[in-house]
Amino acid sequence: MSIEIRFAHTIRLALCLAVCIAMTAPSFGQVRKLHTRDLTRLSQVQVADYLKRSDIIFIPVGAVETNGIMPSDRDYVSPLAYAMAMADELDALYMPGLIWS
Repeated sequence: MSIEIRFAHTIRLALCLAVCIAMTAPSFGQVRKLHTRDLTRLSQVQVADYLKRSDIIFIPVGAVETNGIMPSDRDYVSPLAYAMAMADELDALYMPGLIWS
């Protein structure tokens, strides 16, 4: 094969590869669908897009203290579970809780 034919095949292959990549990659302006309601696991673009349609964000509050034989985070895990459930039901987000001891 001559060098011109090889070069033409290489250019065609590169062009086909570029078109395939462009067709499978998401468009620049698209915002990825929410994969979680945990605000800390979302990108700033996803949070900004969410805040355009709603402003509900739950912040659970609970204590971390000695509870005898029970786990010490018991008073925090319950509010977190409620925040997660309410966020799912109301199409909202939740943040990590405010913990005090």
